[in-house]
Amino acid sequence: MSSNLVVSKTRDQMVSGTQFSNGLTFPSVECLLCHNCSSSLAGNRHVKNGDNTFCIKCYESIFANSCAECGLLIGVDCKDLSCKGKHWHKSCFSCTKCRTSLVDKRFGSKDDRVYCGPCYGSECAGCGDLLSKEVKTK
Repeated sequence: MSSNLVVSKTRDQMVSGTQFSNGLTFPSVECLLCHNCSSSLAGNRHVKNGDNTFCIKCYESIFANSCAECGLLIGVDCKDLSCKGKHWHKSCFSCTKCRTSLVDKRFGSKDDRVYCGPCYGSECAGCGDLLSKEVKTK
């Protein structure tokens, strides 16, 4: 998402035919509007998604994921961590049992919950994947 985040020139800096770094050319400042709410994006941060440009508020309300832990939206300024269709803020991504941060650590997932290695089980000697304590080996 952050690669699509843009801050446009202010109204006073824009002139007809201004070309932006994203390759789009707008004939006038009035053409630089949020695709959803039509508010002016001149001088404001905004996000380009496909052929459309959105103000931050609209982009987040339409496209941002909700955090599986706290339920809040994961905004454009936050890292969105995901596993099996669930999403977390970086600060919310922690072991269900012991609350240890799972950022940049091996973890396991069971019953739509995530666990650190010690709480989840042990590692497979062959592939290194985390095994549940309930998994029986033959």
